[in-house]
This record gives sequence, C-alpha cells and structure tokens, in this order.
Amino acid sequence: MEVRAMATVTQVMLTCDVCGNTKGVQTRTFTLDGKTYAIDLCPKDGKDLSKVASGFISNARQAAARQGRRRGVRRPRSRGAATGDA
Repeated sequence: MEVRAMATVTQVMLTCDVCGNTKGVQTRTFTLDGKTYAIDLCPKDGKDLSKVASGFISNARQAAARQGRRRGVRRPRSRGAATGDA
C-alpha cells in the first residue's frame, strides 16, 4: 500500500488588539522606558496610535540606539591585565 503525503496550509489571521477588527491589521512596535512592545492594530487604531505618539515625538529628541549586552559573552582581557603586569 502506497502512502501519499498531503499538503498542509496554515493561515495566520491577525486581529486588532483594540477593537477585534481583522481587515488590514498590522503589527506595530514601540519602545517605552527601555521595554519594547508589539501590538496588532487595524488602520483606524494604528492612526490613533500615530496621532497620540506624534504629539510627544514632535517635542522629543531622537536618541542613539543602545546595544544590549549579550549574555554569556565575555571580552578577553589584555595580557597585561590577566597577569597583573601593567
């Protein structure tokens, strides 16, 4: 008996986290107080977020992107520091 493989199609449907709408939903990300957030928003709620944020952004200064420390990675010491030689 021959076994035939079947195809599987997985469809992901985003819903607006504010109103539950499913049309035109996009994931928006933003950072506040050092924490990054993601929210799925329909076009209307996305515009609302942009409108509120623009009032603050117009008075803010752009900060340089911070690079986070990578866990478990140590920088090698110079030979002089490792042996106590200056």
